[in-house]
Formats: sequence, structure tokens, C-alpha cells
Amino acid sequence: MYSRLVQQFRKLQRLPNLRHQANVTSSVKKSYATLQANNFKHCPAYLTSMRKSFYIPVKYNASQIAATETKEPNNLGHVTLEQCLGKLETFHQLNGFVTNEQLLPLIESLSSTTTAHLTPEQGSSLLNVCGCETPSLNPEERMNNFQQIWKYLQKHQLIRKDHYKIRLRALKYNRMPLTNYQEQLQEFKEVGGVSKEIFPDLLAVAGASGNIKQSTELLNEMRNSELALTESDFNSLLWAYGRSGDIQGCQTVLESMQAAGVYQSSETQSTSIAINMENNMEERAKILLEQFHGQFKSLEILKMLRSIIWSPQISLEFIKLLVKEFGEDYLRGFEVPLGLRYICIELLHHNKLEFLSAVIDTLPQPNFPENHDSDTFGSFLFHAMFRQKCSVTEIIDIALHLEDNGKNTRALYIVAELALRRNPPMVLPIFDILIKRNHTLRPHYFWPLMMYNFRRYNEAGIIRTLSVMKNYGVECDQPTLKQYILPKLSLTLENPEMALKKFENVGLKTSLILTPIISHLLTHHKWLEVAPLVDKYTTKIDMDQLIGPLCGVAVHARATKKFYQFGKLLASLCAKKGESDQDFIGQLLIDLLYSQARFSSDLYSCHKLLHEIQKVGLCISPAAADAIKTLLTENLTEESKTERLPLITQKLREITRKTLSLTNDGSQMSSFIKHPRNMTLDELECHLVELEAKGMNARGVLRRMLQLCVRDNRLERALEIKRKCDKLKVHSSPGMLASIMEMHVKLKDINSAQEYLRKLQEEYPGFLIDEHKFIDYAALLVQNNQMESAKELLENRSKHNRIIGGDYVLKNVWNLLTSVAHQAALSTDLPPERNLSREFYVFLQKLGYCRIHNTTLGPLVRERLLRGDLPAAVKEFKQLAQQYKYTPLQFELLSLLVRLGNADNALQKQYKCSNEMAQQLLGEVTEIITDVHGIVNMNSGLLLAFAESGTDNQLRRLLMNPEFRINEELLIRNCEYLGQEGAVQTLTRLARGARGLNRVIDEQNIYKMLLNNFVKLNDHSAALKLYECLEADDELKISQDFVRTLVNLLRANNIEIPSSLALKAQVI
Repeated sequence: MYSRLVQQFRKLQRLPNLRHQANVTSSVKKSYATLQANNFKHCPAYLTSMRKSFYIPVKYNASQIAATETKEPNNLGHVTLEQCLGKLETFHQLNGFVTNEQLLPLIESLSSTTTAHLTPEQGSSLLNVCGCETPSLNPEERMNNFQQIWKYLQKHQLIRKDHYKIRLRALKYNRMPLTNYQEQLQEFKEVGGVSKEIFPDLLAVAGASGNIKQSTELLNEMRNSELALTESDFNSLLWAYGRSGDIQGCQTVLESMQAAGVYQSSETQSTSIAINMENNMEERAKILLEQFHGQFKSLEILKMLRSIIWSPQISLEFIKLLVKEFGEDYLRGFEVPLGLRYICIELLHHNKLEFLSAVIDTLPQPNFPENHDSDTFGSFLFHAMFRQKCSVTEIIDIALHLEDNGKNTRALYIVAELALRRNPPMVLPIFDILIKRNHTLRPHYFWPLMMYNFRRYNEAGIIRTLSVMKNYGVECDQPTLKQYILPKLSLTLENPEMALKKFENVGLKTSLILTPIISHLLTHHKWLEVAPLVDKYTTKIDMDQLIGPLCGVAVHARATKKFYQFGKLLASLCAKKGESDQDFIGQLLIDLLYSQARFSSDLYSCHKLLHEIQKVGLCISPAAADAIKTLLTENLTEESKTERLPLITQKLREITRKTLSLTNDGSQMSSFIKHPRNMTLDELECHLVELEAKGMNARGVLRRMLQLCVRDNRLERALEIKRKCDKLKVHSSPGMLASIMEMHVKLKDINSAQEYLRKLQEEYPGFLIDEHKFIDYAALLVQNNQMESAKELLENRSKHNRIIGGDYVLKNVWNLLTSVAHQAALSTDLPPERNLSREFYVFLQKLGYCRIHNTTLGPLVRERLLRGDLPAAVKEFKQLAQQYKYTPLQFELLSLLVRLGNADNALQKQYKCSNEMAQQLLGEVTEIITDVHGIVNMNSGLLLAFAESGTDNQLRRLLMNPEFRINEELLIRNCEYLGQEGAVQTLTRLARGARGLNRVIDEQNIYKMLLNNFVKLNDHSAALKLYECLEADDELKISQDFVRTLVNLLRANNIEIPSSLALKAQVI
């Protein structure tokens, strides 16, 4: 058996597509020896030297062995042939054998694959595995699997000579008959074989199946071929007579051996003992065993033990005598030797549990090396019993037996772990035994049972498991609450008070559960429910656990302008913190400003928050006040420092109390070491390089980088990081899944976005996706002509969650409505009077996603323009102005009408609009704008429209007209906006038009403004193009300030400075 095992897996390991050791090494962490060095003491030396080459030199946890089949579903539609081969080899290296759960996917893959094929060497190895290395199957099942592989090899013409010898060995091992040996000889000759080579193998098959007639025929064939009979051939004859029940014939064979001068070695004696056992002649077998005591080899003892399977009656004492025949070297070690494991598993699957127990009992105490786990002995048996679906009583009996005799003192724990992996309800009787034996049960033992009950009974299953834990006297810990209970109780926690009562009924104290519930509510944006809940209980709250969630709530309060409610929440929480003088509010403010760059740069929101904190009577420590002041001044400009910073400084002074401290020991010192969640994207990139260079865990950094890259629209980098995360099997948190969904939305990959949204909702049903991500996903649905699905999605969201809307999602709503406008333009059967964008806008407004705003009204006009209906667009514009006093798409509409009035033939054909009609519509639009904003503001917009679409003469005439009054402040703001949007041509035309005129428009200031925008974006190429454009204007003298700024930008990017620019810089 060892010889076959080594030969077949030596071949398998040489194949490149079976190199999956890395997967095994990464997934298995503790020690479990699948094969001992002592197991090979009686094998040939070359086999012993090869042992390390095909068994993985890593440690395995006993409870993880043979669990592969329970973790990986047999998803044949997505498993390749190479993956199946890899899983089979991995399982064998862990256990020393394989099961149907590894073989059947491989056989199925072979029957369905059209591209990948086995090599002859792989075929040889798989035939050996199917025929001889599946102890949990009966002979018929083994040969059925064998035949499947054989047919595949025949179909692809891969049969070789050695395959026939393997087939005969498999038939002999399984005692299966060979109906027509002449046919086998003929096939063997066709592949280049010689009959003499396989006559002994054919005789062995006939003997193993008890076919005396066929054995006699083969003997005649061998005599005709002048082949001398060996001891093995006589032993095959012994098996033939023995298994046919002819004991007298066996004696005749032994006499013939003696007459022929063939030495009867221990191989013949072990065969005789096995035959006596199978023929219910235990006494004769015992006599022979005592006569040749100590002379048997390990393989011969294994052969005799395997005969127990076919022995009608055998005593346990005789089995123990057989086991004692093993040499001390063979049995020395900390696990049952591999050969004996095969025997035990076969005994188990033939319902001979009492004989199996006798074998295990007779083995000596395991010899565990120093610092080695002592829970490995016999653990293979527990896996086999679970696969065999033995009763939990039988499994417990074996475990108790191993514990009581000291061979595996943790047997019950191993059995409990396997039960939790395979069928969690089975673990309860095992827990009962553990309690009776004064073992301590811990909360994490119940995690698999909790997940099992949740899958079957939803949230009631979690409560049921808590009740079970109460019965066992096990109290929940914080990890259990935070990871396995609260995230699964989204419906129960809709009413926190009722949830607390349910928890009390199942033994959870309010003092234990209140703080985690508050943290859960804060994390899931249900913070408005927290203050009433806290006020109803006198329980003290652990504020340290709430600082992180409160930072997230503060960001939400800033977005929704709910600082008053946030202040009340902080007051309620601090009232229950106890008598501690620790400064939780100061720590919260420090963490908030340190982790949220946007918050720290918004001095208005900071001042508002401090004001509300003061109103509710909360204070901070002096150290916190200094730290907050430092954090606020880090990224502020001089202008912003002079505006609100003094007010904030005064407010900090007012709320400071000297008796408070940032630390528990009263120290005023506090260190602020950056956590990856507080790093910028560039800092994270550097940190990732450092972690990878040191071979350290980079999963948390990758998760954070993915979220930031998606947020900053660095989508290519986000895809690279996602591939890294997939490769490293990074756990996908709900926030990470939401970011991946957002990434696919931005990439316009609707299928992947739908997949991740579904995955997020299934795995984390209580997680609330950000509104802006949800609206962007709806926009993608609209872009893919799924408008009704988008409406249904948004409506369902509003039914189950309160919609915030407002400025927070203004841009996202605009994008959604613009997508609706484009889809409406593509629709050929849409009546002219309908406006889908308006209908969708009313729908969103009703649900609370948006309010009336100039930006969100723009798509209503744009839809008319996209459909080429200019009069309808002007009519829509007029209606919106009269109804809401807003003028959406004003600049674009004015620019279009100016271009049409200047006889742009292409546009006139597109909109079917003449010069006269365009001028008439332009007059209507200007009149509408004047009614809403006044003539001065209208002139400012009209001036920019002529700068965008008019001629230089038209623009110049407007600027030279003294009666053409403009709102100078509004014009400057509009110019800054156009500069940020990259409207270089519009602004340069406006600057040239204002040249030499004493108006508010300063030509040099416009150029400097454009350059400053390029500097912010670090766009040196655009800055150079602007300079070249200005340099080409002979009438313009570029300012020294412009030249100096451009030179600094080029130097910062190591760009060669043009000679003309260098000359100007030197002159300066």
C-alpha cells in the first residue's frame, strides 16, 4: 500500500498543474502529522528518503483536517479540471486518502471539459487513487470510479501498459472478479505488452476473488509459457482456495510449495492466518500467530487486520494480539500510523465499530514532541465518523474512550468543533458531556450554532441561541455581541426598548448590552433614537466604545445641519458616564478633526458644534483645547484664520475646565499616532509598500485604500487594489462592499454593480448604503434603460429608511435627472408635451431626495434641448422661472441663442431655428431673467454668453456701452466658476474684449485667475498652452506676477522652461 501511495503521488507532484501547496500552507495553521517517519521503518529505504518530497512540511490543526469537503461547496459549474486535481492532492496530503467528495467533481469535470486533458502519468495516479486509496467506499463504488477514469483514458487513447497492471492491482485489492482474462491479455498485447508480464497479476486477481477455475487455467497458461511459480504465485492460489472455502485445497497448495522447494516466508504464514480468520477458524490462526510471533512485517500485519472486514466471527482478544505484532518503531509517534488509519476507516464503514475500538485501544500512548499540540491522536476517526453519519452517541463514546485512557485529552473539544462545522445542532449533547465533566464553555463555541439558527429561523434563531447559552450558564462577551448578534438583529433593533427586554429574557444584562446597542444605532445612522433610549435607563455607559461611532454621527450632523440634536445626544450620553473626570468630549473632538479633514477645514461647522456643546453644559480639558486649536490651524489659509478662528478660540476658552484630563490617570499628555484610517491616500500608498516589503498584514490598508480611491475617482487604481484584495482573500466589510459597488457604478458596469448590491443586502441586511451611492446606482439603471427599476429602488429605500436629501446629494440628483433627460431624448415614441425629467423630479421631490434648487431644475430644460425643441425649452424655462423664481441652465440657453442668432447653420438645422426666431427667443429669455434677477444681473450673464458664443465685436460693443450696467461682484464669481470648469477660451475672449476699458474686468487678473486654477490642479501643460496663447498676442504685455507663478510651477514639475519665458524671468 505504501509503495503504491508513494509511486502515484511522486508522479502527481511532478505535474505543474497540481502545485497547490501554497493554498494549503496559508489555510492550515496548527500541527497535524498525516504520516509519521516511523510508519516507514519497514518500507524500502528509497521510499523513506522520499517521504518529505511529497508531504507538506507544515503544521495542521487536527480540527481542520478533512474539513475541506464541508467548506467548499461542489459548485461544478465553476470548477476547472486543474482546480479539481489540486483539491484532490491537497486533501490527500492532509489526510493520506481521498473521498468521493474530491473524486466526483473531478470525474464530472473530465466528462464535461473540452479543453483540458489528463496526461498518461496523471491517469496512472488517478487510477491508483480510485482503486486503492478511498477507504470510505465499498469495492463496488471504488471500481465504479475507477471505470469512469478508465473510460476517459480509453476515449482519449491514453491507455498504456502500466495502466493494465494498475487495473489488476485495483481488482485484487477490491476482490473483484475478472470475467475474461483472455480479453485482458489481448488488450495488453495491443499496447505493446507481453503476456508473461501480467500472468502473476492475473493469477493474483483470480485468487483474491476466490475463482479456483480461473486460477487453474492461468496456471496452465503459465506452464505453457515456461514460467516458474514464485512464492507470491502460490499465495495467490492459497487465496483462491481459501476464499472459496476449500481449506483442504489450501493445505494441498502448502504441500506443493514444500515439494517444489519454495520457502514459506512470513508472507505465506500471514496469508494462511488471514484465510483462517475469514473461514471462522480463529484457533488455527492464533496457533500460527504464536508460532511465528515477531516475524511479521508491518504490511503483512495490515493485510491480516484488513481480513477482519470479511471475518464472520473474530474475538477482540485476537485483534489485540494482531496489533501487538507491530514493532515498537512502527507505532511510536503522536498519531495513528497511516496504514492503520486505512484499516480503521474501512472497519467503520463496514459497521465494525467494536473492532475499531479494539485496534485503537491496543495502540500505545502517543509520544508527543515538546511544544506540540496534544489533540491529534485519533482525530482522523472523528472526521470519518461524521462523514459516515454515525450517531452522536457513538462519536461521544469514542471521544470519551480516548480521553479516559489519556490518548487525546481534548477529544471532546475536537468532536464539538467538528459538529459545529458540519451540523451545529449535534453539538448540544457534546456540550452536555463537557459540562458534566466540569469543562468551561466559552461564548465563541456558540458562534456557528448562532449562524446556523439565523439561516433557519432568521432573527428568532439568534434569540433561541442566546437562550441556549443561558441554559449552559455562558455569558456573552463583547465580540459576540458586536460581530454575531447585533448585526443580525436589524428588525429587532427597530425598537431598541423591546430589544432590551428580549435580551433580558434570555439572560443578557442591560449593563452588558446597552453600550453595544447604542454603538450599533450610532453606526447605522439611527442616532436620533439614542437619546430617548439612554434617558430611560440608569445604566452607566462606556464612552470609550462610542467615540468612533460618534465621529461618524458628527459628520452626518454636519451634512444635515443637525448640530442641536447632536449636542443633546452628547449631553444624554455624558450624563451616564459616571463620576470619571476623563475628557470624552475633548477626545471625541480630537478624533473627529484628525480623521475628518473636511470637518476640520469647515470652521463654520466647528464653531456651530462647539456652540451646541457649550449650550448643553459640556466641557473639555486644557490639553484637548490645545490639540483642537493645533489641528484646526494646520490646513487653514491666512484669510480663513482671520475670519472664524478667533471665535473658535474664544469658544474653546469658554468651555475649558481644568479638572478634566484626556487620560484615565489624570495626565494631560496625549499622543496622536496616525492610524491608517486617518492617513491620506499618498500616505497609505507609502504604508502599503512598507508593509509588503516586510511581509506584514496589509489587508486593513488595502481596504481603506480601496474606499479612498473610489471616493477620489481613481478607478484604475481601485481596480488594482480590488484584485489584490481578491488574491489575499481580504474579508469584505459592508463599507468595502459599498465602495466596490460605487466603483462599478462609476465604471458603468451595471452587472457587477447589481451583483455587489445584492451581496451587500444579503450579507449585511442592516447596513445602510449612503444616499449618494444609491442615487448614482439609480442613475446607472436609467442609463441602461431601466427607469422603472430605478424608481422602484428609490421608492423602496424611502419606505424603509428616512431620506435626508438636501445639498448633500445635490450633484447626484442632478446626474440622475440628466440621465433621465438623455433617455427621454433617445425615446422615439414620447409625446412632445411630456417631460420625463419633470415627472422624475416630482417623484424624487415627493420622496424627499431633493428640494427646489437651480441645479436640479436644469435637466428639465436640458431634456427639451436634447430633443431639439428650442421653443419648448424656452417655454419650460419661463414656467420654472415663474413657478420657482429660478433660472436653470441660464448661461447655456443664452449662449445657444447667441450662437443661433449669429447664423450657425449646423445648429439652425439641428434646432430648426432661423436668425429671426433665435433673436426673438433671446429677447424672451432676457426678459424672463430680468423679471427674476433684475437687469444688472441679467446683463452680467448676457456678457458671459457673448464671450462664449458671440463675436469679438459684439462683446466689445457691449462693454463700451455706458448704459450696459453689470453686477461686478456677480461677474467675478461667475468668472471664477468658469475658470474652475476650464472655460479658457471664454475668459480669454472676455479679457481681450475688456482691454483698455475702465471697467471692473481687469485683463491681467483674468489671466492670473486661470493660471492659479492650473497651479491648483498641477496642470503644467495647460498653463504652458495659456502662456503660448498670450505670447502670440503682440499687443499684450504679460505681467511679472504671471511669469513668476508659471516658472515656479514648471520648476516644481521638473519641466524645461521655454527660452522666451526664461528670458522674461531673467529680466524680472
